[in-house]
Amino acid sequence: MSKGVIRSLLPLALVVAPVFGQTQRLVDTIARPLAYLCLEAMPPLANARPGAERQPGPVHRLLADPSLEVLFTGGAENREPATGSTRALGLVRGLLGRSLGEIELVLTGIVPADGQPLLVLRARLPVAAADNLQLALDKNELGEASRKVAGTTTYRLRGDGTAAAPGQDVELALVGADLVIGNDTSAIREVLEAPAAGNTAAAPREGVLSGDATFRAMKKQLPVAGGSLWMFGDWQRLGDRVGGDAKGMPAWLMGSSGLGSARAVMAAVSPGAAGAADRPDYTATLLLDFAADHDGAGRRGPGRHGPGGPDHDHEPDGITGWFRSVKPVPVRTLLAELPAGGLGGLVLSVDLRRAFTSSHDGSHFYSDLRIAFEEYGLDLDRNVMSRLGEHGTLQFHVGTSAAGTAAVDAVYSIRTKNKKAASDLFADLRRVCEKSKLGVGVARDGKDPKDRRVHELIEVRHHDLTMFLTAHEDALLFTSDADTLVAVVDELRRNKPRAKKGEPIAAAVTAAGTGNVAGLFDVDLQPLFDHISTAFAGVGVRVDLSTLPRRHVGHLDLQPHDEGTTVRVRVLSSK
Repeated sequence: MSKGVIRSLLPLALVVAPVFGQTQRLVDTIARPLAYLCLEAMPPLANARPGAERQPGPVHRLLADPSLEVLFTGGAENREPATGSTRALGLVRGLLGRSLGEIELVLTGIVPADGQPLLVLRARLPVAAADNLQLALDKNELGEASRKVAGTTTYRLRGDGTAAAPGQDVELALVGADLVIGNDTSAIREVLEAPAAGNTAAAPREGVLSGDATFRAMKKQLPVAGGSLWMFGDWQRLGDRVGGDAKGMPAWLMGSSGLGSARAVMAAVSPGAAGAADRPDYTATLLLDFAADHDGAGRRGPGRHGPGGPDHDHEPDGITGWFRSVKPVPVRTLLAELPAGGLGGLVLSVDLRRAFTSSHDGSHFYSDLRIAFEEYGLDLDRNVMSRLGEHGTLQFHVGTSAAGTAAVDAVYSIRTKNKKAASDLFADLRRVCEKSKLGVGVARDGKDPKDRRVHELIEVRHHDLTMFLTAHEDALLFTSDADTLVAVVDELRRNKPRAKKGEPIAAAVTAAGTGNVAGLFDVDLQPLFDHISTAFAGVGVRVDLSTLPRRHVGHLDLQPHDEGTTVRVRVLSSK
């Protein structure tokens, strides 16, 4: 797809006004898509004259903001030349950001050879814009006629003259005022061959999203106001196609947490309350739905639906991996555990014993550690488990890398009964690990220039698993990287938990009507924005990121239902 074609198409969707339907919506016509995205039409202005132009809403303006694209480049030094795939997605972003009426986008597949997404987009144009487009098509200004489908002529957009690889040919059709465009010709045929919109006699197609029970159930849980952007994804099929390319933290999350076993994902970004100074600019909600496993893992226990509501002491239905150990607790219990330094972070409450047994590596390490304690003449339950407190956490510390991009480090924090219990437990673990060859004691210099103390760590080696453990105050902390662990401890010494930081989070949880929560989230991206602006200023480019939301707070909770469990993440974002 050439840049000229993209530039010529963008003006088509500068203003979108509702007219009577022409084609059916993609949610009703394309069977079994990988993903579906919809930008809801902006509601008409109150007391506006008939036919008056609608004004763009907050989400529309955010999508159109060029600063959003700058943010994802990570700085001027990281910009790469556009590829055919990124140019196609750039066209989609342009349409999404400039349109005021409903737009639908469907991902029907991904070309294995080069990762090219196969997309179909439907946008409703003003009558005048549709007429101008039809004139341009009749004069062959954009491309040439390609085929007839259900009486409608389709047009192949003119490219750069090279042979088109799969997914590179772009085809469009205009049916009344509905523009249908995409690089999946078979899916475009599905849309054009469907009965005209408004034909109530036509039976819905098999496999379309609007007829899918999971899609409908999740949609009921998703708050979507006018002007919202929302999406649905077939999580299992998406994972099969893109999971192999994941590396680092995303790969670890999907591979060990059990989040990859979700059957579907749905998310929405909605505008906040206009004119309310204490409200967020945007509200984002993410839902991950897990089907119940009635053959063993995740089986319901007695009292699941007792008088007190869902029994959160039972494992979430359908979830595997360490995420099965997540345990909802009161909000105030987690506030002191929320990372305060760097850009902020996420904290999850976990059941400690279940965390060990909910993953393959953790279960084997727990068994080997028990044997090692017995050989040393100690008892794991008495010398370790009895010293632990009521809960542990998994903390994601968000900071900036040397290149200025966001970096995430995962750290487990295990609370003990008191500071002495943590110190004694660390000493016992070190003696046993060194005796059994499970690990060795190591020393690391601190990173804080004001407090260059030496940190005592245990390097634990178990098959392919390596982790580092230390004691701090009344907790044991462990992670996979020694430098990360030292930096986190230094950060904890510098930044004592601030009660004030929890106020917007507690308010967000209260506003959502949620009781116990499994996780809290607080990230302030201002330092990252400052780094990016400085990087661009170094090459003579001024970048203003002040229009983008920088503070993001929220919570994570679990919602059991008859068919499994829904993990819900709710984030409030403000400028």
